[in-house]
Amino acid sequence: MNYLPSKRFFLLTTSLTIGVLAILWASWGYPHSSKTASKNTPEDARVKQEQLTELNLDTDGDGLRNWEEALWKTDPKNADTDGDGTKDNDEILAKRDPRKPGPDDVLPSLETLTNEIGLVSTTTKDNITAKIAEEFANSYFQRKITSAALGNVPVGSEGFANEIFTDITRTISLQSTAELPPHFLAKDFTTTNSGDKEIETYINSLGTLFREAKFPEKTDIEIISSISNEQDLGNLRELTKFQEAYMALANNMKAVPVPQTLLENHVNMANNFWHLGIYVGDILQLEGDAINGVIAISGYAREGVESRTYLNIILNEIKNRHFTFIEGDGGYEFNKFLDNS
Repeated sequence: MNYLPSKRFFLLTTSLTIGVLAILWASWGYPHSSKTASKNTPEDARVKQEQLTELNLDTDGDGLRNWEEALWKTDPKNADTDGDGTKDNDEILAKRDPRKPGPDDVLPSLETLTNEIGLVSTTTKDNITAKIAEEFANSYFQRKITSAALGNVPVGSEGFANEIFTDITRTISLQSTAELPPHFLAKDFTTTNSGDKEIETYINSLGTLFREAKFPEKTDIEIISSISNEQDLGNLRELTKFQEAYMALANNMKAVPVPQTLLENHVNMANNFWHLGIYVGDILQLEGDAINGVIAISGYAREGVESRTYLNIILNEIKNRHFTFIEGDGGYEFNKFLDNS
């Protein structure tokens, strides 16, 4: 029964965030690579660490670190990318384009540079990752151009790494606490009396919905763990059925008559499942907007914790009213939770 997020899901959020940021930074550092992320073998882990270390090197000795070469789209293994006899960094300091041989090689405007590096999304203005990438690129180019005017004052990579990591973590922290608006209201549901008979019928109906919900056998924690451990975003596709199942379950809860005393909890539970579906949808976009995907993972984990609050209210009704459900009853679905409560 996988219609509640795993209890260990929240513990995974931090490690996944770090993994996603590593993927994100590596992809920015090697924009020309078309290779997909590999499995997390010891050898692959060593290679990934070497790649991240390599970003801070100046492989070709042209005055630009490899991560700067990635932004300029110059060749990190060729000190003179455009072959005009001047090293890449020297051309930049002379306000010349290191990718274009002279004489018509005037350095483009700041806006043109930012657009040309390809980090900015042209498909949606709401792409959080693209927005931070654009701000980072703008900041770098602004400082690089300023450094030329000041006699080539170094533009340190450590400061930029700290800057972008701070921006990312601040954004995740602020937006992860925002709550989604309710999709369902009390008026969307039919109510009944709150006697023992009505509540027992309600719990049986609710349990039947849960039992018939079409959730995958593989749990959310298994899927998300595979993304974190293997750094393979292709595994995201496996979450699609979770999104469909959560939203279908939430909609189906409208057909269940609800005892008046349990109406608030029922509405909260339906909204909870709906929100879980929304968050899964955002997680599915992790590859296109990694930071928003991490925010969604945090929201998903939070909703998972809340889902157990609503479940406990149902369990308390079963215990306090001494209901007994046998195999075949809808309410039997809750027995496994009673055993662990």
